[in-house]
Amino acid sequence: MDPKAVKSDLVLILDFGSQYTHLITRRIRSLSIFSLCISGTSPLSSITSLNPKVVILSGGPHSVHSDDSPSFADGFVKWALSNGVFVLGICYGLQLLVQRLGGEVRVGERQEYGRMEIEVEKSCGLFGGKRVGDRQVVWMSHGDEAARLPNGFQVVARSQQGAVAAVEDQENRFYGLQYHPEVTHSPEGMETLRNFLFDVCGVNADWKMEDVMDEEIKVINNTVGPDDHVICALSGGVDSTVAAMLVHRAIGDRLHCVFVDNGLLRYKERERVMETFDRDLHLPVTCVDATNQFLRTGRTHSHTIKSHHNVGGLPKDMKLKLIEPLKLLFKDEVRQLGRILRVPELFLKRHPFPGPGLAVRILGDVTEGNALDILRQVDEIFIQSIKDAGIYDSIWQAFAVFLPVKSVGVQGDQRTHSHVVALRAVTSQDGMTADWYYFEHEFLDDVARKICNNVRGVNRVLQMTRKKMSLAGFLNMSTGCLSEILQQYGNNMMNLSKRIAEIILRSLGDGYEEKFYESEFGDCHGYLRIVNYTPPDDVEEREVEGLGMHTDMSCITIVYQDELGGLQMRSKEGKWMDVRPCENSLVVNIGDLMQAWSNGRLRSSEHRVVLKQFMNRFSLAFFWCFGDEKVILAPDAVVGVGNSRVYHPFVCLDYLKFRESNEVGNFDKIGYTVKDFAGLKVEVQ
Repeated sequence: MDPKAVKSDLVLILDFGSQYTHLITRRIRSLSIFSLCISGTSPLSSITSLNPKVVILSGGPHSVHSDDSPSFADGFVKWALSNGVFVLGICYGLQLLVQRLGGEVRVGERQEYGRMEIEVEKSCGLFGGKRVGDRQVVWMSHGDEAARLPNGFQVVARSQQGAVAAVEDQENRFYGLQYHPEVTHSPEGMETLRNFLFDVCGVNADWKMEDVMDEEIKVINNTVGPDDHVICALSGGVDSTVAAMLVHRAIGDRLHCVFVDNGLLRYKERERVMETFDRDLHLPVTCVDATNQFLRTGRTHSHTIKSHHNVGGLPKDMKLKLIEPLKLLFKDEVRQLGRILRVPELFLKRHPFPGPGLAVRILGDVTEGNALDILRQVDEIFIQSIKDAGIYDSIWQAFAVFLPVKSVGVQGDQRTHSHVVALRAVTSQDGMTADWYYFEHEFLDDVARKICNNVRGVNRVLQMTRKKMSLAGFLNMSTGCLSEILQQYGNNMMNLSKRIAEIILRSLGDGYEEKFYESEFGDCHGYLRIVNYTPPDDVEEREVEGLGMHTDMSCITIVYQDELGGLQMRSKEGKWMDVRPCENSLVVNIGDLMQAWSNGRLRSSEHRVVLKQFMNRFSLAFFWCFGDEKVILAPDAVVGVGNSRVYHPFVCLDYLKFRESNEVGNFDKIGYTVKDFAGLKVEVQ
C-alpha cells in the first residue's frame, strides 16, 4: 500500500521508541482514520511527502537531556506552522515539543508511573465537555516533566502531584499529553483521541478497507509491468493467502504461487492447503517437496533461529522487485481485506503458525528419532478436539510442544518410558500480548487420554499456563466446583452469543454474518451477573419491585431464570407481558448497543423484574458487549440506501458511563436509553 496514494486524511505518527506506539496506530484506524507510523528521526522530506493533516509525536524511553536523545527533523516546526498541521506530543513527544519550542524540561522531583489521576484546569477541545475540576484516571510513565512552557502554551490539566499533564497552544495547533491515552489503563483516553482528531483537528473518518484494496491494486499494477510476472511464496497462512488473492486480483494469471513443503508442516498441511487453493480459491499453486533438503541441512549445518523468525531473511543481492501489499496492515485488517476478497472464513480464522514450522516446537534435535511424527499427531488431536468443542475461534493460538524428556508410566499393564508433550493455548487481540486460555478439566482429561491412547511413544501430557498463579486461579482451586461451573457456563454463553449474533446479522442482510461479524463483533467480551431477589416483606404486597423498567447496556443478553419467574417484557403498545420460565430454555434479549449498531432496526426491549411469591428469586444474566473503546456506528449497508441515520457515532465506554451516572430512576423507569444519549432528531421506523 502506497501511503501517498491514500486519499483519506492522514494521521502520521513519529515513533520515538515507545512500547505503545503500535497501539496509537491501531486506535486511530479503529476510528476509520488512516494512520501511519514512521521513525521519529525521519528526514523532513519523508514527512512532508506524505502530506499529513495531523502529526503525533510518540512517547519513548529517552530523556531530552541525553546527548543521544532522538528528535524530529530540523524545519519540522516551521513546516507544521506554515501548512496548518496539527501536532500532538505524547509523553516524551510532549517534552520534546516543549524543549524544541523554547520551553524547559527538567528531571521531575516526583516520578509518575502507572495509574494516576489528573484534574482539568481549563476547558478545551482535548477533553470535550469536561469542566474545570473534573478528574479522570490515566496511565503515566515519565521521569522528566515540563517546568516552563513555550510562549503561547497553556496548562489544561495537572496530575494529582501538580505536574503538567496536558497542554495546548490553540493558535499554533500544538497540543501535548503527559500520559498514554492509547492504552486501556487510561479509561477515557480513547475519548480524548476522538476529541482531538474529530473536534480539534476536523479529521474525516472515511478510511475503508475497500478503498485500501482499490489503492493497493493500483500500486501493484504500477509496480508490475504489463508483461511482467510475479512469484508468490505461499505458506498457507492468512497473510500470504490474502496477499496472493490481492495480487491475483490485480494481474491475474501472471501470478505464480509456490508452496514449499519443508518437512516441518502440521499433519496433512500440504494436502489441505493445496485443496483449499484449488477448490475454494481457484488459484493455481505449484507444490515443491523439499523435505529431504531441509531436514538434511538441519543435520549438518544447523544455525540458531533469530529471535524474530518472521521478519527479514531475504538475500541482499536478490535480483527481483519486492511487492509487500500487506506491509502496513495489522492482522485484523488483513482478515478484513480477506473477507472482501472472498477468502473462506474458516481459512481466515486459522491460528498463526511459525515460519520455521514444527521445528520451533521441538526442544532438542528436530531430526532425531520420530519427534516430528509424534508432534504432528499430538498437534492434530489437540487442534481437532478444540474445534469439536466449539472453542477454536475463542483461542488466538493453540499448539503442542515436544519436550526433551521422558517419563515413566504404565500403559496396558506394562511399564513404559516414553516422551512427554505439553499443550499450550493463549488468547490475544493482536498478538502483542497474550494470556493463557482456561480449559475445562474434562476437556484436558479427554485430550490427554486421546493422545496417550493414539500416539505411540507418548505417555504423559502437560499443560502450560501462566507463570504465576493469579487470584482467580487460587479461587478456582479453593471453591472448586462452583468456579468451574461458572467458568464453563461463561464459555458456553460466549459461544452461544456468537451463534446468536451471526443469526441476527443474517436476518439483517444476506451474507452479513460473514461481512460484519469478525470486523464488528470479533472483539466482544462477556460478563456474568448473579442476582438473588428477596421476597416481599409484607403478605399484603401482591407484587413488589425487583428491578425497575430498563434496557440492557449490551449487544445481547442471555438470561436464565429459575422456576419462580418474574421477568416481564414491555410490548410496543406499552403492555407488560410475563416471560414464563420454560425448562431447558434461556431468554435472549437485544441490548442498547445492538440497537444503535443496527440503526434502530433491532429493538432493545424494555423489561423489568417483579416478585410475586414469598420466595427468593434467582437469575443468571450473561451480557455480551462491545469492547470499551469500540466506536458504535451503523455500517452503510445496515442503514440501507435512502434511509437516514438515527444515531450519531459514539464510544461504547462513553455510553456506559452516561448510563451509570443517570441510574436514578424508579419502578417505572430506570435511567436513560441509548436514544437519550446518541439519538438524532429522526423518527425510528
